[in-house]
Amino acid sequence: GRSSAHKSQVAMEERYILQVKIHRADDLPKADSFGTIDSYLKMEFRDNNDTKQVKTEPVMNTFSPVYDQQFTGHVSKPEIRIDVWDFDRMSTDELVGHIVIDRAMMPIVKKELPLVLESNYSKQQSKHPTITISAGYVCSYDTLKAKLLKQNPGTIVDDTKKHLRVPVVHPSVQLPLFLEVQYEGDRIDVELIKATPSGGASTGTQRSYGMHLDAGHNYTLKRKGDSAHPNTGDGLWKLNDLPLYVSFGMLTIWEADCVERWREDIGKLLVDYGWTGMMTYMKAKHTLKDAFCDDAREAVYFPKEHGLLKLDWDSNNFDIEVFTDKSGFEAGVTCDIISHLLPLSKRKFEMYALPKQVAIREVMTRVSMDDINYASSDLFSFYICETQHSNYTKIPAISMIPFYG
Repeated sequence: GRSSAHKSQVAMEERYILQVKIHRADDLPKADSFGTIDSYLKMEFRDNNDTKQVKTEPVMNTFSPVYDQQFTGHVSKPEIRIDVWDFDRMSTDELVGHIVIDRAMMPIVKKELPLVLESNYSKQQSKHPTITISAGYVCSYDTLKAKLLKQNPGTIVDDTKKHLRVPVVHPSVQLPLFLEVQYEGDRIDVELIKATPSGGASTGTQRSYGMHLDAGHNYTLKRKGDSAHPNTGDGLWKLNDLPLYVSFGMLTIWEADCVERWREDIGKLLVDYGWTGMMTYMKAKHTLKDAFCDDAREAVYFPKEHGLLKLDWDSNNFDIEVFTDKSGFEAGVTCDIISHLLPLSKRKFEMYALPKQVAIREVMTRVSMDDINYASSDLFSFYICETQHSNYTKIPAISMIPFYG
């Protein structure tokens, strides 16, 4: 009886996936007779009764080493100790300093943390060493599954794929919505699924749904059509390949009224620049007027009133991209590319750094429709549209999914 109960208790113990990315260190103290330091980092974390250790490769002869190494592992307690060591070929390696990151400090994204020096190094008062780190954690798949099944019996489980689908329950949400967490190795995908497709496009007011993540860094939001209705306005939204140090507490599901403000025919817009049909990049470069040509990327940028239009050539296909300096969620305005020839799965939304020659600001919002086959190259079938959103309802994802336990 006691043995069985003990096994059950161990089996139900909460477990987490911890991810730490070591970017660099700065202003490390002098550690050898040559006046520099050959440093490496050793990371220590707990998994049940075991202490696990991983370490970086030494970086030689510099006070500001760049490590750029990432470690991901299962732990029973989401905290980690990081030691800085001086590597010595001729004698024993020496501990220089340490930092401790507990669960209350995470997630952190590319943050400088002060290094606590050992007593024999702390005398170097001119030194203020730091380590730049990204670190975060989420519940393991089994732990999150157990929590969701307990708090929401409507949770749909796929143990083979490690997907957990939770119904979005809120008084203002009238359609069946689901939020799905997908475990993909050292990354997480989050998908918003609208179970009932929304029919065709409309110029009147309608209710729209989406996701927003104030992540502190770039991420990609993909919009996809329902498999049975690939061209409907609201199919699937998906945040792809999120590192575990993203702040999932900043992930929001939103619902809003939306009205299309304007629609622009891409084909007609290009005719104004001298477009005469589907061109190779070299022909476009020598034919088009008032457009910026980027030879390194084989891309052409077309300035327009509402931002930038870009065509990007590949060997067998091309991409259409639109850039705007408006933040769609914060400004209540979104820009989109529409085509009746292609499914919504071709579209992506992300933050993007543009060449200085064409950038309205350093980082802009990009909407792209990628990998368009030349056979579907009737650009008069593609439109840019801008939609105004109002009457937002915002639902924190963490209120439905306890990412952190």
